[in-house]
Amino acid sequence: MKRILTLTAVAAMVFTACSKEESTGTGDKQVRITPTIANPALTPASMSSGTRATDTDFELNDKVGLTITMTADGSAFVANKEMSFDGTDFKTEGFLWYEDVDATSTLFAYYPYQAEATPARFTVRTDQRNAADYGASDLLAAVREAVTPAETAIDMRFDHLLSRLVVHLDNRSSAAAERVLIAGTVGTAEVDIATQHAAADATAPTVEIIARETDSGKTFDAILVPQTVKLTVVLLTSDGKRHEKTLDEARELRQGSRYTLDVIATDIDIALSDR
Repeated sequence: MKRILTLTAVAAMVFTACSKEESTGTGDKQVRITPTIANPALTPASMSSGTRATDTDFELNDKVGLTITMTADGSAFVANKEMSFDGTDFKTEGFLWYEDVDATSTLFAYYPYQAEATPARFTVRTDQRNAADYGASDLLAAVREAVTPAETAIDMRFDHLLSRLVVHLDNRSSAAAERVLIAGTVGTAEVDIATQHAAADATAPTVEIIARETDSGKTFDAILVPQTVKLTVVLLTSDGKRHEKTLDEARELRQGSRYTLDVIATDIDIALSDR
């Protein structure tokens, strides 16, 4: 009986020591982020898997850049750390929290990941016809303050920083629609991920963006930089013609917003109306 009591006491001591270690330190815990996407209506549901954020979630192997700054002195625990989506969370194998479990920090994350640095300027692709280029044009960012190391994943909400334009085409001409282009907009934004702000770079040139066809011959999408501009729509048809029309009034394209243009095409001209 005495031997049994001794073994029981030792087991209790080991259990107590393990419990204390688990409750006082998370330095051995992996940094994980569980993302959600704000205003998912900005993103078409027709994007193919593995290329970008979809209506409700990120796709497997999408990558974000993560920066963690310490509240106490503003120093960076990590800057522009590449994190990959595993279907539930963003994480990087072997990337662990700092040791001080009471120290708070701010997390900044953005998509799509850029290896060189967290972007201060961001340029959309001028040819957005395929899913990869469209996805690479859709800048999202998330910020979470007063975070401490945790065993569970940190929830972060990603907001769209650019604008989405949807063109609905009613083609009444005798030729098929081949491409829709959006002309006259500045293609580069000045970006501040920490404040989740993006606006057109006044020094950047205007561009023509080839829109992505999301419904054959009927609907076309483009990601644009936030700005105030008279939008120009260009329709290229199978008979080699270029139909072009500019809105009479400038439109303010706000970040995180979706806009719609209705286009009627005839053999002679195209007409535009916005919603």
